Amino acid sequence: MAAVAETYLYLLSAPNTDLPTKSSHTDDNPLRIDDSPFFQLMRVVNLTAKPFFTTFGKDHDLSINEWRVLIALANRGALAAHEISALTGMDKMNVSRAVRRLAAKDRLERAADTQDRRRTLCSLTEEGRRVYMAIAPNAKRRVTALFAGLSAAESDTLSRLLAKLERTAEGLSPND
Repeated sequence: MAAVAETYLYLLSAPNTDLPTKSSHTDDNPLRIDDSPFFQLMRVVNLTAKPFFTTFGKDHDLSINEWRVLIALANRGALAAHEISALTGMDKMNVSRAVRRLAAKDRLERAADTQDRRRTLCSLTEEGRRVYMAIAPNAKRRVTALFAGLSAAESDTLSRLLAKLERTAEGLSPND
């Protein structure tokens, strides 16, 4: 597992010779990716998710958005689609599509909330839980390997900084 963590840390810190060099951009580019923390976050998510696309997504006929919905429901229980959207940060339309597909594959069921009949709650079916449990242990190992190179203090600092960025992002308007 230490070797996997070292590989992740290398990927995150070492220059990637497969990527275009910094000199390939122009001075008037308004959105540069070189040394951009935002781009680094996006790249870490994409690198970590690669096995999902090549293995788990194919093996279980599951999109990444459907997987994110399964994670939310497995962790929080029954939720309305707008709550899944708020929890995951996903666009409401992407959540709606994922919910429809999961329901069509009998991985999720929708039912009226007994407390408020106007609300529809989504919850995992037995098949949805089976798919989740087939993937979750590997996902947990990848997360553990990803963070293995951070000290407890670094992990705490990163968590606090990400929480701060989440709060800021939640307050941004579409024009920000």
